[in-house]
Formats: sequence, structure tokens, C-alpha cells
Amino acid sequence: MDRRKQFQGGSTSNESENQSQQRGYDRTPTVGQHGQRPQQVHRAPVLRLQDQQRRRRPGGIVISEKLRAQVAGLNQAISNAGDAVNMVKTAEGALTEVNTLLGNIRTLAVHAANAGANDTATVDADQTQIASALASINNIASETQFGGKKLLDGSAGIITTVTGLQWFLPT
Repeated sequence: MDRRKQFQGGSTSNESENQSQQRGYDRTPTVGQHGQRPQQVHRAPVLRLQDQQRRRRPGGIVISEKLRAQVAGLNQAISNAGDAVNMVKTAEGALTEVNTLLGNIRTLAVHAANAGANDTATVDADQTQIASALASINNIASETQFGGKKLLDGSAGIITTVTGLQWFLPT
């Protein structure tokens, strides 16, 4: 027998590591999926054990079911928030296109107002493009929807009154 074994009263550290690895005990810390530490990897069985212990106590089932209901409610809230974000992105895309069309209309209106450089055919062409852009805006407003609900056609029940803009509107 080796003197180190006799002095230490047992096996060397290398042998004990080999024995522990053969038995399935690996003392080296492992990293789980997505860089989780080992205690995070084994969290679910611990939660199940805690759940079982709660159920053994009087009133434990009530506590457990309340927690389950809270988790289900929070999961639904997360899902609803994701749906709301997607709805807003849909509306934002449509409104971005409307903004672009309005910018084009403004450019055409300023171009058509230059009476010194434009003849009537050019002004009529600008007016035709403006009418086409307005038709596109109306189409975007009437057809933009998310989950079957139209977003920009005014059917949401929100009514707004704007005052002081009469001089902008054609009569």
C-alpha cells in the first residue's frame, strides 16, 4: 500500500474522485441550458416537492390552487401584452404609410401652387395624383385590421371633435 494512503487513512484524492465519478457523483459544477447554474436547472423538482408538502398541510391545497391560478393569470397577461404589441405594430405600419402619402400630397400641392411654372395639364396631373393618394389613404383606413377588428376606420367607438381647422377643409 502506498504511504500516502496509510498516512491519510484511506484512498488518495484522485481515487476518491474516480470512485465518485463511477457512482455518478460529479463534483465539478456543470452549466445547464442557457448558462443556468445547477440549482436553477433542478428548480422544477424542488417546486414539485414544495407543492407536495403544501398539499399535506391543512389548507395547502387552497394555497397551491391560488398560486396556480396566479401563474395562469400572469401567463395570460403576458400573452395579451404580446397581442397588444402586435396590434400596435400593425396600426403603426399603416399610419407610417398614411404619413408618407400625406407628405407626397403636400409636395404635390406646393408644386401645383407654383402657377408661374406650371400649365393647366401639370396642375391637373398633380390633382389626379392627389386624388389617387387620398383614395389610398381611405383604403388603408378602411382595410387595416388586426384579428378581424378594423383599426383605423373609426368603428372602435372613439369619437373626437377637432375645432379651429375649418379653413383647411375644402368647402
